[in-house]
Amino acid sequence: VDLEAVVDDFLSTHSRDLIAIRDHFKRARQLLWLLHRDIFQTSEAGQLGRYRAAQSQLSVVLQDGTYNCISSALLYMVVARAVGLQALGVKLPHHAYIELRLPDGRRLDVETTAARGVMSPRGPDWFRSQSGRWGRSRGLRPPTWQQYQRRQIVQPLRLVADNMNNQHTAANRMPAADNRRLRELRGELLPRSRDAQLYRLHALGSERNEMH
Repeated sequence: VDLEAVVDDFLSTHSRDLIAIRDHFKRARQLLWLLHRDIFQTSEAGQLGRYRAAQSQLSVVLQDGTYNCISSALLYMVVARAVGLQALGVKLPHHAYIELRLPDGRRLDVETTAARGVMSPRGPDWFRSQSGRWGRSRGLRPPTWQQYQRRQIVQPLRLVADNMNNQHTAANRMPAADNRRLRELRGELLPRSRDAQLYRLHALGSERNEMH
């Protein structure tokens, strides 16, 4: 599969109509619905029919449509920026999603695992009434209001780089040599991150020992 072509085809089909939607909330909502219909294929498989809790690789999303919170967030972030939406990554202890910043100063939460996941920033009532059911249906520890208040809002590059140290680097999913290259690349992307540099040095040290 030509992965770039999947994104290019999606944008060539939809970007003009999306950009023509003047209301950014409606544009964001329509974009998410189209992603679910055309790439995640949830209109056929059901709302969470293509969801896999450990499927964090963007390449796999583009190959077969399966996704989790962070891989779907990464794809949404790419296409959102291509149609004029300011998208940032958001990290919670066991979850990731997107924050949109609108020209009028409003902010929106985009839970990309749901086709209708564009909403206003949530309050404590949402976490009391909906977070438990929502999290359990996705195999996640339900986020709390306290965690939401301490959420990390990060630039797109940081969300990409942090995902390089995610579930898909496990030994049963990726050869050791590829794992090391991924950690090395993450270190290049985050030169000021102590964590990224330690992982990079560990990868290079392990490789040196094997070669020796």
